Amino acid sequence: MCPGLLAITGEADKIWFLNFLTCRDELTKLSKLRKSSLLSIQGESKAYATQVQAWQAKFAPDVEWVDEMILQNARRILALGKEINTLDQQIATIVARSELAQTISCIPSFG
Repeated sequence: MCPGLLAITGEADKIWFLNFLTCRDELTKLSKLRKSSLLSIQGESKAYATQVQAWQAKFAPDVEWVDEMILQNARRILALGKEINTLDQQIATIVARSELAQTISCIPSFG
């Protein structure tokens, strides 16, 4: 739907890419972002801002048919990433308090 956009970051699950996709309520609005807005997006903004500006305004003709689905998926991936980080922190807290978990984590290839 956005030819060439994914080639800029190389990976659809990069935080900056997902934050970029979801920074507006419609994909086509991404083509109107100024460099200052691109640089304010959380993640590797400096690395991608110039490339995104060169890309802007290249959308497939039927982008509006899948626009909302793409945005929902990107938002869900971001939310899942936050949930995973929270779980990782909770696990680290539990491991720090558990003698058994600390012993197990010292065994090579058993962490």
